[in-house]
Amino acid sequence: SNKTQLCLLPDCMAALVAQLDHPNEDLRQVTASILRNLSWRADTASKESLSRASAAAKLTSSALQVQRESSLKPILSALWNLSAHCSSNKADICSIEGSLAFLVSSLSYRSDSRTLAIVENGGGVLRNVSSHIAVNEEYRKILRDNDCFSVLLQHLRSPSLTIVSNACGILWNLSARCLLDQETLWNMGAVSMLRSLMRSKYKMIALGSSAALKNILSGRLRFTGEGPSDGN
Repeated sequence: SNKTQLCLLPDCMAALVAQLDHPNEDLRQVTASILRNLSWRADTASKESLSRASAAAKLTSSALQVQRESSLKPILSALWNLSAHCSSNKADICSIEGSLAFLVSSLSYRSDSRTLAIVENGGGVLRNVSSHIAVNEEYRKILRDNDCFSVLLQHLRSPSLTIVSNACGILWNLSARCLLDQETLWNMGAVSMLRSLMRSKYKMIALGSSAALKNILSGRLRFTGEGPSDGN
């Protein structure tokens, strides 16, 4: 395809990604839109080329710098695509200083245009990188310090199915392999909220909520020896 041919031009990709360092925000916005389109449903060769060009890291740095919602929207959309491509992109996104705190803050973004695009896109990125966060205690602590669980539990009640689905996916990953976070979610009343979503007709919501609930109850059993009937 034409997208693949463009991605397979290393000099072109390097020049494109370099534009994300330009101080002109209009140029950054256009560049991010191009990268969003190139990364959407990309084939294997295109994914590898985008990764070699450090597109994920450059977009993440740019997200921390832009001021306008119209610029942030395509940046986060491109990152949502790229964060699903490979584990190295997830690692690159998380490694940028301030990136995780920023992604958590995007979950509470107040849009001048009264849309949920930033919240949905930011949640999509965090959902994808949460599997990488889950195996890194330093990254987990950043989310705790930024009150991530409280925001995610609020999102379980959102009218946006995308926001609910993202929250379920993030909670699925973060509720695994960490007794501290499992106990925190238990104490915050996550059990009853997740139970209410288990029979959702939307597959990803039902799957994510069920898996997160299972993790929390399993952690509770290991932590106290209590059975799940003592849940919220």
